[in-house]
Amino acid sequence: MVFAAIATYVTWVTGNSIFDAIGSISVGVLLGATAIFLIQRNRQLLIGDFTLMLVLLQHCADKQRADK
Repeated sequence: MVFAAIATYVTWVTGNSIFDAIGSISVGVLLGATAIFLIQRNRQLLIGDFTLMLVLLQHCADKQRADK
């Protein structure tokens, strides 16, 4: 939000719309970087939880075989 506000203000003061374009691009890059970070974090959490579940299932299966 700060990028957009500053860019809009500078555009209004100078009358040059290039600052508005730069502000819009910087907001887009920031949103894209946030999305990539969240995608990677969610993938790690999902794969990590799935791996833990597989380890627990394998441990339970091994324990059942040992009890027989």
